Amino acid sequence: MASLTARSGLLGKRLAAHLLRRATFKVNPSRIDQYANMTASQAVEDLFNSMDSQFPDGPIWYGDMLPMFPEGGTYNDVGYGTAAGSRITSTTPITYAMEGWKMYEAVYDPSPRWKIIYWFNSMFSTFRANPLYSYFHWRLLYQKSFQDLKSLAVKVTSDNLMLQYLNNHQNTSNGLNENYAREFLELFTILKGDTVAVDDYTTYTEADITTAAEVLTGWRHNLNYVDPETNIASGKAQPSLHIQTDKTFSHRFGNQVITGATTAEGMATELSEFVDMVFGKIETARSFVTRLYRYFVSDRITTDTENGIINPLANDLFNNAYDHILVLKKLLKSVHFYDEDNNNPNDQIIGGKIKSPLELWYASLNQFTIENHHMSSNPDAAEIQQIFHTDVPRLYLEHLDKAGYDVRGPLTVEGYPGFYQEPSYSKNWFGSNIFYYRMTIGVSLLRGKVKNTNNDIPYKVDMVDWVSNSISIPDDANTLVTETLEYLLPEMPGLERFNYFKEALLGGLSIINWHFAWLDYQVSGVDVDVRIAVERLFNAVITSPEFQTF
Repeated sequence: MASLTARSGLLGKRLAAHLLRRATFKVNPSRIDQYANMTASQAVEDLFNSMDSQFPDGPIWYGDMLPMFPEGGTYNDVGYGTAAGSRITSTTPITYAMEGWKMYEAVYDPSPRWKIIYWFNSMFSTFRANPLYSYFHWRLLYQKSFQDLKSLAVKVTSDNLMLQYLNNHQNTSNGLNENYAREFLELFTILKGDTVAVDDYTTYTEADITTAAEVLTGWRHNLNYVDPETNIASGKAQPSLHIQTDKTFSHRFGNQVITGATTAEGMATELSEFVDMVFGKIETARSFVTRLYRYFVSDRITTDTENGIINPLANDLFNNAYDHILVLKKLLKSVHFYDEDNNNPNDQIIGGKIKSPLELWYASLNQFTIENHHMSSNPDAAEIQQIFHTDVPRLYLEHLDKAGYDVRGPLTVEGYPGFYQEPSYSKNWFGSNIFYYRMTIGVSLLRGKVKNTNNDIPYKVDMVDWVSNSISIPDDANTLVTETLEYLLPEMPGLERFNYFKEALLGGLSIINWHFAWLDYQVSGVDVDVRIAVERLFNAVITSPEFQTF
């Protein structure tokens, strides 16, 4: 039976690796070894206390090392306005710097923060149009990642990017635009239930969409307004464009009346009361827990999972002010997360999901302990320009985008198919049109250059160094292959597959030949022969079907 009972006992390598892969992007042999010697509760608590931001304020200006977009001040569509004029004259550097910041922080942060941020993004979907709007949107997700879902829902509703993306900036007393109100209910929060009558979807009605749109009238995007609560540029309430009469919702919300506002402060209160009303339904809590489960645990939800995991966690979320961190911790500590609450071989959680391009790339950069060779511990302006403006964008332009993850955002408001589209969910990340770009990741990492274009990227794997530092007895072929697979694959493969990987290493040599080859390298320092061998093993693993899962 599916159980939320906390797992006891040390995790060991297999389960430690599972936790790190699902909860963070920072997975490498030393972290796997570290968490292997902890219990699930110790490991989860340690993860959530391990936050480390390299550039917490986001992109920085290359010349003077100050934030590219300082808080406050006057903003425009091409950069930060100063008395001397605009700092930059093109949106391209902003876009590159913003995406570079997101990727760099996600790779280096040892905590679940960026996994949570991307989970937020998978639910409150947006598409980048104005790069400044997008920058502040991601700053909001970053700030709210360890807070609560209800406050996120309030702030994302008045967020500049969201106002523009779903047209709520056009929703006024002069003409309703129901687009955002509809998606807020149908896709973002309570979700659309079964149709039980004309215009009645169990969780809300068509009339509720219109009433919600009335509540949300009068918010306009505005880069010059800074929200005093978040200190982030936000949309601004304009009472003259707001429907100021009372709003009455349907029986699905207990015929609740929200008093009309005539001031900006009153409009903010209306918004908060509307969100409180929606979040006051247990169906909203259940919808968030369902999506949390699919994102962090498994694409498949059985009746047993619904009863033993989803419903209890929904109650926890509902009764604890939508504190998603509390719920996520409980889930990550449970015997269910480690697949130890049943003996059913057909519902395996470990290795049961296909990696998104984010997991494939970000975790790989960490799994092979690759340091960014363009960034020192105390970077100067030239280093930062190189990484954020030139190198990192090549990863998303030439690998992530082509592997099926458009960094501007999903092409539809439903989100990325790998996160939401039934019945395949994460299997949508893997298809014939993107197969090549997933399989060439190894070549790019070995060369430190994009395979097709030969453009430099800031990461290059050294497998001889990796084996030397990660494998306990590197001159023993069986140990080398076993520990490599323990670190890189979600499950140890059967004997036939194990021998396939061992043959990739040995290339026809005997085990004793490998022993002496490695000893010769240690004595002479000449690594040509062993490098060829360990790079063959690397290619065999990273192009294997097993490596595509986590």
